[in-house]
Amino acid sequence: MFCHLEGWSVFDSFYYSFTTSTSAGFGDLVVSRENRVLAAVFMMVGATLVLSLAANVGQWIMDTVTRRRAVRAFRRELEATVANLRALGPDTSALERRLDAIVSEGVEAAEADDLDLGIGGHR
Repeated sequence: MFCHLEGWSVFDSFYYSFTTSTSAGFGDLVVSRENRVLAAVFMMVGATLVLSLAANVGQWIMDTVTRRRAVRAFRRELEATVANLRALGPDTSALERRLDAIVSEGVEAAEADDLDLGIGGHR
C-alpha cells in the first residue's frame, strides 16, 4: 500500500508497516501529510491485529499448561489407584464392597439433591 502512496520500496513499506503495527515506530520513515489519515487508520488496525495475535498466543499457552497439569494429576491419581489395586492382591471382594458402598452413597446423594430441588422421583 505504501509502495504506491509514498513511492517507497517494498522493503521500506514492509518495514514501516511492521514497526508501525507493533507500535515501535522509529520515525525513520514518515508518511506525507496527505496520507496521514490513512496511516492513522492503518496504525489502529495493525495494532489491534498484533494485540489480538498476542492474546491468542497467550491463551493457547495457558490452555496448554492447564491441560498438561491436568494430565499429570490424572496420571498420579491413576498410578496411586493401580498401586492400591495391586495391594489388594487376588482377593477383590474388599474392592467390590468398597465400590458398592461408593456407588450407593453417590446414588443416595444424587437422589437427595434431586429431591431438595423438587425434581426427584419416588423411591
